[in-house]
Parts: sequence; C-alpha cells; structure tokens
Amino acid sequence: MNRRERKKEETRENIIDCAASFFREKGFQETSMEEIAKKSDVSKGTLYNYFKDKESILVGYFQVVIADYGKQIKEKFTESKDMNKRYTLFFDETDKKDLPLVDGKGANLGEMKEFICQL
Repeated sequence: MNRRERKKEETRENIIDCAASFFREKGFQETSMEEIAKKSDVSKGTLYNYFKDKESILVGYFQVVIADYGKQIKEKFTESKDMNKRYTLFFDETDKKDLPLVDGKGANLGEMKEFICQL
C-alpha cells in the first residue's frame, strides 16, 4: 500500500471512529454529517466522497468490527490442527459474541440486529 492509499485508509478509519463516538454520545438519529465532518477534521465534501450518508458509515463500522472478529477466530483456528479442538474453539469464541456496538457496551449479534432494524 502506497502513502496515498494509507492516507485514504487513515481518513476513512478516522471518520468511522469519530462517527461511532458521536453515535454513542448523542445517538444515531441526533448526529449530523456536518458534526462528523467537523470532528473528523475533513470538509463535508470529503466526508461525502468517503460515505454517502450515516448509514454507510455505520455499515463501514460493522465491516471493521466483523473483520476484526474474523481475524480473532482465524487466530484461534491456527492454534490447533485438531478439528475437534477447532470446532470447540470456534463455538467458544462465537458464544462470547462481545462485539462493540455503537452504544458503547458489549453487545451480542442479536442486539446488533435489533439496533440495525431500529434505524
């Protein structure tokens, strides 16, 4: 990844982090794109180049969370070659389901689905 691509990825991550922070503090509906742009230190035009709306930012947030969760599971899988142990590790990890949801507390997948359905 070259410097320009890294900068774009950093900007995208910063926007997602700032938006998630507002969503936790104020709530999804009460947060404006203008506030997100200001807190992210980007223009509104730049913000809209990355995300067309708040829902797109939220999707980006969940993509990051799910990708990180997938990496954790993959790391657990590489700990053992035994399929029974892998199976057990997988279900032990998925039973935890402590994924950071935008309300600032751990949430299971069911709570995440409920949150999305409320939008």
